[in-house]
Amino acid sequence: MSPWLNLEHTDDIINERIISSKDALFPSSRHQELVSYVVPNLVNLRSPFVSPMFMDKEALERLPPLLIHAGTADPLFHDIREFGDRLEQKKHSQLVSWPDMPHVFQLLSTFFRQPTLQSLKGIVTFIDQLHKDGLNPLK
Repeated sequence: MSPWLNLEHTDDIINERIISSKDALFPSSRHQELVSYVVPNLVNLRSPFVSPMFMDKEALERLPPLLIHAGTADPLFHDIREFGDRLEQKKHSQLVSWPDMPHVFQLLSTFFRQPTLQSLKGIVTFIDQLHKDGLNPLK
């Protein structure tokens, strides 16, 4: 749900979206602080192990099946959509976008009850389908 795919954020468009964001779960004023919680200071933020946005095609193909649910109002949605476009060619992987939903909207089920329920049901359906197809994402 709403993955943070590029911790470096050198892209001016992304920086502008993060800075202008009013998203309560991804406050722009704390961007650098949030990065420091995720990775130590000396880590290369362009490493695909830290920022999957920088994965090459081979590394992307080695990933297990992926389901990404993200709101279009998420300040990270531009990166998420771009990553989702790269996943289109990967079997058993997909991006589901939720109009006008904020970052990790599923945590705010009190405010977004229907989208949250639909999203969680979609996740269960995805996992069920993987098992029906003989795939176990946990192995």
